Amino acid sequence: MSYIDPGARGLHRISYTTNWYLVSVVTFYIFFMIYIAFSRYGKVKLGPDNSVPEFSTFSWLAMLFSAGMGSGLVFFGAAEPAYHFLCPPLGVTPGSPQAADLSMQLSFLHWGCHPWSIYGITAMVIGYFSMRKNKPALIGNFVEPLFKNEKTALCCSHFVDSWMVFLTVAGIASSLGIASSQMGAGIARFFNVSNNLWFAEISLAIMSVVYISTAVIGLKRGIKVIADINVYLSIIICAFLFLFGPTLGIIQTFITSLGTYVANLPDWTLRVSPWDTDFDLWQRGWTVLYWLWWLSWGPLCGVFFARVSYGRTMRELVAGSLLIPPLGSFAWMTIFGGASISVLFKTPNCALADSSVNNMSMALWDLMGMFPFTTITTVMCFILVATFLITSANSGTFVVGMLSSNGNINPSKQRLFIWGSLMAVISAITLFAGDFRGIQKLAGIISFPYSIMTLFMAYALVKAMKEEFNGKENNL
Repeated sequence: MSYIDPGARGLHRISYTTNWYLVSVVTFYIFFMIYIAFSRYGKVKLGPDNSVPEFSTFSWLAMLFSAGMGSGLVFFGAAEPAYHFLCPPLGVTPGSPQAADLSMQLSFLHWGCHPWSIYGITAMVIGYFSMRKNKPALIGNFVEPLFKNEKTALCCSHFVDSWMVFLTVAGIASSLGIASSQMGAGIARFFNVSNNLWFAEISLAIMSVVYISTAVIGLKRGIKVIADINVYLSIIICAFLFLFGPTLGIIQTFITSLGTYVANLPDWTLRVSPWDTDFDLWQRGWTVLYWLWWLSWGPLCGVFFARVSYGRTMRELVAGSLLIPPLGSFAWMTIFGGASISVLFKTPNCALADSSVNNMSMALWDLMGMFPFTTITTVMCFILVATFLITSANSGTFVVGMLSSNGNINPSKQRLFIWGSLMAVISAITLFAGDFRGIQKLAGIISFPYSIMTLFMAYALVKAMKEEFNGKENNL
C-alpha cells in the first residue's frame, strides 16, 4: 500500500475547497485596514493618548520588514520570478516577454499588500487591547467583547492563546528549515563540494545560537541591532545587483510592474477560475499556499508589530504595514527577479534555469555566480539569509515568550531560552528526517481557522473603539 502524506492531503483539501474563501478574506483585511486608517479611528494610538514611539522610524520599519518577510524574501527573490518566467500560468509562452511581465506581476501579488494586511490586522487588535486598554499582550483579549459570560470569555481566550503559541512555533520551525537548507546549499556551492544534510544542520546550529542569544538580550540591544544590520546589508546587495545588472531594465520593470499591480489588483486578488483547470491547480499550489503560509505567521508578526509600535497611531501602523514594507518587497523582487530574467534571456540553458524550477534553494547562489565579485557577494548573501532568519526567529521566540507568560511584554530570559531551544530542536529533527516541509504543511493546515478568527478580531476591535469614542462623546 502506498503511503499518502496526511499533511499534504489535508492541505490539498483545504486549498481545493476553500480557495474562493481565502482569496476573499485576505482581500477583506486590506480594505478593513484602509477603512481604519481613513476613519475617525485612524488617530487612535497604540497606547495612551500621550504616549510616544519607543523606536525611531527607521528602526521601527527595519524590525517590521525583517520580521515580516524574513528569509523567505531572500529564498524566493530570484527563484520565484525565474520559475514563472520559465513555467508561466494562463497559457503564456515560457521564456517570452509576456512571461517576464507576468512573472513580476505574480511576485508582486504574493509579496505585496496581502501578507502585510494579515500581520497588520492582528497588530491592530493586540496593540489596541494591550497597549491602550492595559490588558496582557495576548491575542485572546479580543474574545472578551464577544461574550457576556466572563467564564466563557476566559475559557475561549485561553484556548486561543494556546493555539497561537502552537501556530507560531510551527511557522518559525518551518522557516528555520527552509533557510537552513538554502544556507547549506550556499556552503556547498562556495566550497565547490556536493551538498549534504550536515551543511544545513550546521547552519541551523549557528543561527540558533545567535537568535536565542539576541532574543535573551532583548529588543533594544539584540533584535533591533540585527534588524538594522539586515536593512543596511539588503541595501548594499540590492545596490550591487542594480549597478552590475540590467540597471535600466530594472527601473523600467519596477515602474511597469508597480503600475500593473495597482491596476490589476482587484482582478488578481479575487480571481478564481472553476473552468480553467490549469490555472486552478497553479493558484492552489502558489497563491493559496502563500496565503496559508502568511496566516501561519500572522500571530507572530502581529504580536511583534504591536509590541514595537507602541505610541504610534492606527494610521501609522497601516502605513507601516500596507505602504512602506510592500514597496521594499517590490524593489527587492524587481532587482533580483529582473536580474534573474535578464540572465535567462541571455543564457536560457544556464544553471539558474535548472535550479529555479527543480531546486530553488540553489537559485540565489546560481544567480550571484553570474556576476563579478562572486566570492564577496556570496558571503554577503549568506550573512543576509542568516540575519533575516535570525530576526524572524528571535522575534518569534520573543512573541512565544510573551504569549506563554500571560502577555508579559518583557518575558524572562529563562523562558526565552527554553522556547528558542525548543524551536531549534524541532527544526533540526524535521530537517534530519528529510521533511522540513512537513511542519510547513502542518502550519498551513492549522492556520486556516485563524483566518476565521481574524474576522471576529476585526469586529471586536471596531466594537471596542466605537464604545470608547461614544464614551468620550457622552462625557463632553
